[in-house]
Amino acid sequence: ALNPKYIKGMMEHGYKGALELAKRAMLSYSWDATSGVMNDALYNRITESYVLDPEVREWMQKVNPWALHEISETMLEARQRGMWNAPEEMLAELRDIYLATEGDLEERSE
Repeated sequence: ALNPKYIKGMMEHGYKGALELAKRAMLSYSWDATSGVMNDALYNRITESYVLDPEVREWMQKVNPWALHEISETMLEARQRGMWNAPEEMLAELRDIYLATEGDLEERSE
């Protein structure tokens, strides 16, 4: 799910592709919450590949901003629960994206 070719393939499917990436992030988080199978490097890769990569982030903002928000929220929850020791710079960028998408989604609902 972190292979760039897989991500590019998901990008061809628009809204549903973004939803699938969000499901992958949530599933990884859920596995870790129940069995402790994830390490920091995997959380870093999910965040880098799905949220911090400018091309993927811009695509998600366009086709399914809810998925981008959900992934950001999931990664922040993993950090809050002590499941991920995120680098501070990455965490700050992730928080900024989370807050920006939250604001965008609130504007859409008005």
